[in-house]
Amino acid sequence: MRLQGLIVVAVALAACNTEEPLGGACGTDAPILQGEIVEGETAVDEVVRIERDGVCGSFQCLTEGGLAPYCTEECRYDSGSSNISCTADNDCSDGDEHCIDGLCRADDCPAGFTCNQVQDAGPLKDKRYCTRQTGCLNNFDCGDVGNVACVVLVCLDACLLASTSCESHYLTCKPREEVPFCLCNGETEASNTNFCEAEALACQPAQGDAFPVGAAVLRGTCVGTDQTVAK
Repeated sequence: MRLQGLIVVAVALAACNTEEPLGGACGTDAPILQGEIVEGETAVDEVVRIERDGVCGSFQCLTEGGLAPYCTEECRYDSGSSNISCTADNDCSDGDEHCIDGLCRADDCPAGFTCNQVQDAGPLKDKRYCTRQTGCLNNFDCGDVGNVACVVLVCLDACLLASTSCESHYLTCKPREEVPFCLCNGETEASNTNFCEAEALACQPAQGDAFPVGAAVLRGTCVGTDQTVAK
């Protein structure tokens, strides 16, 4: 699956501030922007959008990673971070640190979130936001057992789920139970807690052809037990 680019839209919304916490639902169903489709391959745009929404305590509502919009806030890295080289969070000995851009860093985001630059180029390139932590394999990886859970999502081109013709290819991620025909080898039903690599994931809709291997991937994502990740 190829992510072609990042698209940013700023939308101003008038709303009363109801102090939704980080990760709380927010935002609009703004139309997805269509990116350039590369001939001979399926290009999937990852949509990144910041909206002003008064339901969030920070007034900042973020769409990223194929997820439904959620409340976020700007963040920073701790100057006391170890900055040890890493490839994954497990390489960081300090439980408060995450592997960001190849270095172990601590930040001021709460458990289940990491401080990330959501855009490499464009109007958001110099800003960092608390984004949902990904790459988890179990609830302990999310740092707040009982309040934050590791949910395994199916991430794929939204057009693969469309019942009619589709021209706007963009990434969408949904809990496995919402895409029940994508099963790991040996599974008889999809589970939001089971993970497998893309080559071991087979997606056979009730109607139509099976998805090509690699067209859908599983992604462990930390989500508050009272929150949702898809619409």
